[in-house]
Amino acid sequence: MKKIIKNVVWVVIVFIAIITLAGCTKENTEYKAYVIHNGSYDIGKDTKKIIANKQELEDFCDELESDLDIKDKYDEKFFENKSLAIMSVELGNSAESITIKKVSKDGNNVKIVYEIDSPKDKVGLTVMMKDFIVVEVDKDIKGIEEHNSSFVPEKVIY
Repeated sequence: MKKIIKNVVWVVIVFIAIITLAGCTKENTEYKAYVIHNGSYDIGKDTKKIIANKQELEDFCDELESDLDIKDKYDEKFFENKSLAIMSVELGNSAESITIKKVSKDGNNVKIVYEIDSPKDKVGLTVMMKDFIVVEVDKDIKGIEEHNSSFVPEKVIY
């Protein structure tokens, strides 16, 4: 009887270990992400871009005619192992803000789940604005998946 109980316990332990390890994949990797409040609508088109080196970052900022407060934050050493995923988000007025809910790896894409917060008790200028989500990603990331959990269905941009 002890031998049967011992075998059952081992089977349960192995089963739990397999289930636990199955959930530990790189696909769930969380990345460092933040929002840059730009306060202007007049810079560039909609942006979804993977920046792979310092020169691309400088060119991108020059193209926008704005440094987005990141031009000097990253050097060539950062870009040896990482890239930046940069995405613009349109806001309907100055009281709205972006909350990043989750950033994860999905194959060769970074998946960005965010929400646009529109406080009911605040009045903002009704001016279209663009803020930017910046994500520090692995070098193998090639695209950005966007999911605005406020109202927009998921879409993949390459």
